Amino acid sequence: VQAGSYLAMYWVHEGHHDDWNQWGNKQAHWLYQNDRGFNERIHVHTLLYNHDWVEYRDPDPVPLALALDRRYAGLVTVLVERREGVSQEHFDEWFRQSYLPGFLKGSPIASCSTWSGIAPGNAPMLIPKVENIERLDMQLYFVEQAAAETWDRFRELSAAVDKAGLGRVIFASPWLPTVVGTDTYTDQLW
Repeated sequence: VQAGSYLAMYWVHEGHHDDWNQWGNKQAHWLYQNDRGFNERIHVHTLLYNHDWVEYRDPDPVPLALALDRRYAGLVTVLVERREGVSQEHFDEWFRQSYLPGFLKGSPIASCSTWSGIAPGNAPMLIPKVENIERLDMQLYFVEQAAAETWDRFRELSAAVDKAGLGRVIFASPWLPTVVGTDTYTDQLW
């Protein structure tokens, strides 16, 4: 994190993952074979995910499919590793029924979506191996204020997941939105 961090996120239309993956893999290999890659970049976490579910704070929310266009003030990513033997269904039932409603209510957090990892293919760049993919859940929280301002809520979330004994948060990060067409925030990375 001392070198600066960027998050790249893409929505792929349902039913078109294989098309996109085949095209994207071919393009990535072409870029690196033609010296157009960026080998100096350090990948901390690179993985494709399938969307599992979304919960909203409001009865008439911005749909998840439009969240990237909504220009939320922040995003928080939380990577949960479920304990060995804890199914995703069991964890999701506890989280969605017992914890998440109170977490979202009255907060600046507009939505929580959960995604399950897909085993990686052959990449042209160095990408660290992701352990226990079958037990990982990536949660995305779209926030209506700077994500760092809500950080205490996410510390509480991490403690609650741990206390429930169903899993643990292994990575969490607040993110600032890109201001497209500018270098806003890049001077703050180092």
